[in-house]
Order: sequence, then structure tokens, then C-alpha cells
Amino acid sequence: MIHLMIVDDEPLERKGLEYLIEKYFKNEIRVVQSVSNGNAAIEGLEREAIDLVLMDIQMPIMDGLQASKEIKSKNNNIEIIILTAFDEFEYAKKAIHIGVNDYLLKPIANDEFLDAIERVLLKIKIRKDRVNDLLENELLVEQLINLNEYIKGISELLLNKDLVGSLAYFDKIITTLESYRISIEDLVISLKIILKSVLQDVSFYLSDFDIDTSLKLLSDQLQTGDRMNVILEGFLKDVIDKIDITRDRSEKAVVLAKEYIKDHFNKEISLEEVAEYVDLNPHYFSKLFKKIEGKNFKDYLIELRMEIAKELLKTTKFSIKEIAYKVGYNDANYFSRAFKRYTGRPATKYH
Repeated sequence: MIHLMIVDDEPLERKGLEYLIEKYFKNEIRVVQSVSNGNAAIEGLEREAIDLVLMDIQMPIMDGLQASKEIKSKNNNIEIIILTAFDEFEYAKKAIHIGVNDYLLKPIANDEFLDAIERVLLKIKIRKDRVNDLLENELLVEQLINLNEYIKGISELLLNKDLVGSLAYFDKIITTLESYRISIEDLVISLKIILKSVLQDVSFYLSDFDIDTSLKLLSDQLQTGDRMNVILEGFLKDVIDKIDITRDRSEKAVVLAKEYIKDHFNKEISLEEVAEYVDLNPHYFSKLFKKIEGKNFKDYLIELRMEIAKELLKTTKFSIKEIAYKVGYNDANYFSRAFKRYTGRPATKYH
């Protein structure tokens, strides 16, 4: 059943559209929400899955074009039909740019409205059938082979740059699937499902790799059924090369970051500052640092400061306040609490 949302500030218009949908598409479409402005439509998406929106343009709070733009940015698979009394080219041009399916002028003739609904209904059905086919195929693959075991095994081999071992896994997969006499098309879809899971598993080292586009190109090449092993070998070699390049670049970035931290630990220093120094996005740098070092940036910095503080307490006659300042703490009391939390002993009794 297709889920429909109606967005119009006129209650009578909404009722009229509900009547037409109920009359002509009772067994195919269900009106799940009927709201009076674009803002309410955006909020409605959070409550329920929507397939199709019938959208007016001129409404209070948020107009239909702005709402359509936000809906498409959240989920491009939601289809939108604009229904408006405004016969202005500028509106139509904006609607087309946003990606709406149709732009109908009120008052709308029944046959024009029904044709528009039929067209978008067909589009939604085709997309849902494709998704269902893929899901069914994934269940089939899981039944025929130990999917999780293969994904884990191939991922580890790729990370270890073992092309031969990775290909051996795929040879076994292909042989197993072919023994069930599945078609070339189903075999390719199965391989695509496995590869997508593998690539997502190692995606941390594939930050610049477009997984979906790459798999689409690979699928097109594999569809012929010729030289399948050679094509897979080329694809996996490319993946290993990209992992190797990214890992090398990542490890160098963390080495640089640690050097920067050691040079600046006695000052106020933030993750964002260090990420900027090594020219990485802060969020990615945070994940990268933890993956390579086994601890997050904050814990690494605290550990470095505390180890140096311990050494200073043992080998110098500096006061607690002086040591706190030397390891990057402007507040001696805060340093003392952090030190005790780290060592289990107060700084005043650490010798």
C-alpha cells in the first residue's frame, strides 16, 4: 500500500483530494496524513513513512516549494506532485529544479489528476519491486552460504593486502552459488550484495571511494558472465590499493598529530586544532586517532600530561601549581583532581 500525505491550507481542498484517492485508488493508496502547511509536512515525515505527497504552494508558515525542497533533501525517494492555482513560470521552474514529479494547475480536471497519480504510482511500484527483489536475493544468499563468515574473512584479507586469499574466497562463493543453478543475473546480484557488505566493513579506509557507483560499474561488467575472475581480481586489487594509500596517509597524519600534541601539551589544545593541523575533518580525525592509537584524543592528551607530571613530581621541587601549569592546566585544583583520578593518589603524596 502506498502511503500518501496531502498538504494544503484549504480544508475543502484536502477533503476533495481524499475523496478522489478513496474513490479511484482505494486498494493502492492510503491517505495517512493530511496537513495544512509545509512545516507540518516536514514534521509528519518524522512520524510515518511517506511515499507520495500532494503539495499546494501558497500556504502559511512554510510554502510548498520550500517544503518540497526539504522533503527531497531528507529522502529523494519521496515523490511529490504540486497542485496550485499559480500559473507562473518561475514557480514551475523552481518545482522542476527541486525534482517534483508533476505540476498541476487548479482547478484540476479529474482525468489530468488521475493520469498524474497513475504515472507516479507506477514509478513507486517499480522502485519497491526492485528493493524487494534485492532483499529476497539477500535472503537467498544467506541461505546458500555463510554470509557473515565470508564477509568477515574477505574484509580481513583485504586489510592484510591478501589479493590471492580474497580471490580464493570469491572462487568458493561463485562455485557454491553456481551449484544451485542460479542465473547469471542472480549470481551478479549476489556478488554485489556480498561486496557491498565487505566494502562497508572496511569503509573506514575507503573515505574517497564511491561504493555504490563502483559496484554499479562492476555489475555491468560481470553481467556478460565472461572473465568473471579477472574482472573481480582487478576490482579487488583496486580496493586493496585504495585501502593501502588511505591507511598510509592516515598513519602519517596520526604521527604528525602526536608530534604536535607533544609540542603543545602544556597549552590549551583542542581536537579541532590538531585536526586542522593535519588537514583532516575533526570527526574523521577523532575516529582515526582512536582506531590507530586505541584511545581517544582526550584520553591520550590526559595520559601524556599525567605521565610528565608524575616525572616532574619525582625529579623536581616544583610546586603543584607550577607543575599543573607546566603540563597545561591553569587551575591547580582541577589538575589535582585529574591527577588523583588518573593515578589513584593525590599529587601532594606522589614521590
